[in-house]
Amino acid sequence: MDRVIACFGEATSSFSQRLQTNAGQKKPQKIHSALDSRRANNIHIGLSRFKAAAGGPSALVAAVRDGRLDVLTPDVLHTLAEIGPTPVEVKRYSNFRGAKLDDAERFLVDMATVPRVQEKVPRYSRAAVCPAVPSVDRPTE
Repeated sequence: MDRVIACFGEATSSFSQRLQTNAGQKKPQKIHSALDSRRANNIHIGLSRFKAAAGGPSALVAAVRDGRLDVLTPDVLHTLAEIGPTPVEVKRYSNFRGAKLDDAERFLVDMATVPRVQEKVPRYSRAAVCPAVPSVDRPTE
């Protein structure tokens, strides 16, 4: 009988310890987003494609900034055209100085720092699809 009491006593004490540690922890703060849920989900899906293909969102932003068509394949550019920032989002996020951001909003903030991002993506798409056609749109190296 002592053995049973000892076993149940230990279980009760460890359970109460877990309750005390869980009660002492703060709940994670909910991050409020300026994006609607559908747009945020679409951006998350697009970013999941970039993790393996282009080396992640930060590498993709650097490739757009530098005009690296070896990284910006037609498929990547097509997805980027769909999830890239709209003119309103560029205006909203270009001067953003906050810390708590969702991955989708962090991507939009990073893309908004690229000069003329909305002009570059379609031009890079044309340059990637038609590499033999000389064009002013082609980024210089």
